[in-house]
Amino acid sequence: MTTQAQRITKARANLVLDQPFFGALALRLQIEERSGLGGCAVDGKHFFYDPGAVEELQIDEIKTTIAEGVMHCALGHPFRRGARDKRIWNDAGDHVVRLALRDAGMAIPKDWPIDPRFAGRATEQVYARLYEEALQNDQCQGGEGKDGEEGEEGEGRNNSPQHTGGAGVMDPPPTDSSERRPSEQELRDMEQDWQEAMEQAAFAAQQMGNAPGSAIERIRDARQPKAPWQELLRNWLTQMAQTDYTWSRPDRRFLAQHLILPDLQSDGCPPLVVAFDTSASVSPKILADFCAELNQLLGELRPERVYLMHVDASVQHVEELTADDLPFELEAKGRGGTWFDPAFEWVAEHEDEIGRIGGLIYFTDMYAEKVRVENEPDYPVLWCDYGESIFQNMGGFYSQRFGERVYLLDAPEVAPGYEIQESN
Repeated sequence: MTTQAQRITKARANLVLDQPFFGALALRLQIEERSGLGGCAVDGKHFFYDPGAVEELQIDEIKTTIAEGVMHCALGHPFRRGARDKRIWNDAGDHVVRLALRDAGMAIPKDWPIDPRFAGRATEQVYARLYEEALQNDQCQGGEGKDGEEGEEGEGRNNSPQHTGGAGVMDPPPTDSSERRPSEQELRDMEQDWQEAMEQAAFAAQQMGNAPGSAIERIRDARQPKAPWQELLRNWLTQMAQTDYTWSRPDRRFLAQHLILPDLQSDGCPPLVVAFDTSASVSPKILADFCAELNQLLGELRPERVYLMHVDASVQHVEELTADDLPFELEAKGRGGTWFDPAFEWVAEHEDEIGRIGGLIYFTDMYAEKVRVENEPDYPVLWCDYGESIFQNMGGFYSQRFGERVYLLDAPEVAPGYEIQESN
């Protein structure tokens, strides 16, 4: 009589032959039975299964379940949940993983929830949306069970009727024999091990001519910074957060009274303005990539306030967020022409209200119909340029007169004070 463990082993062998990328990673997980689990789950070291639940699955469904567990580990889901709600973190990871599996050509069972609106989104972004929806429906459970102990949500799948199928995520075990939770360093080490294993598996699958390119790319996009712009953006934000103005630049609000006073800044990240060029030329894919990276960095720096500005030929909308409102989601408002002046004018007009900002990030293709901005503001400016090189040969291309510039596409690296010649 064939046992469920044998069926799982057979499904994993099929995965090695049919999808060597997922199969090679699946061999890293120890198969372990756990009755009463209600399904399957991974913790970064094990693939747990409930015999009663697996018995109802076909071999192909088991194979897809194993691949889902592998993807959870490759994307670091067991290692970076933090204090987030377990059930919602599971749900968010499932959507991201299943979209990647679909990209790889794997059949997703019909009863597995998968939402196409989350295509191209990072797990944290999906979590933020699902958490907001859960709050509205009063369904949040929190990161822990009652009285601070691990609740049922931690044991792989949860009891929510909306959440079915696949492999859930459990907290990883410690690296030693103790019962304690893994330390932050241990979690980072486990995540790094999976990152290296993923790269090795991708290389091996490519050598065999059977690599799910789109799925691998989705993992890399979510896990690795696409140098150089992500690293440059991080460096700029970090420097901005540590800037100490003190006496070096007096507070302009008191200059009219002939008072020279220091503009003291508290520790941490001061208010930040992010201006989004929402003209018709903006690329949804590049915008999504940029927002995902910026959300991650802002989540680490936790600025006291962030002003998200939607700008085409005028300021269309401004959102004021606190650190607790992150990560943000952007639904571009505007889609008209492009002027850069309104963003800087808005900051100047609201200086008394918002105080001195730490800096302004302008996401744009650098193409504008009309430009008057020439004088350098008294705060740092970073131009995040996603424009195609073809724009540089067209009239109206903006000549950068101040600030630093990061190219989001294949172009030269950051150019402090760099000036492109305007076309005649």
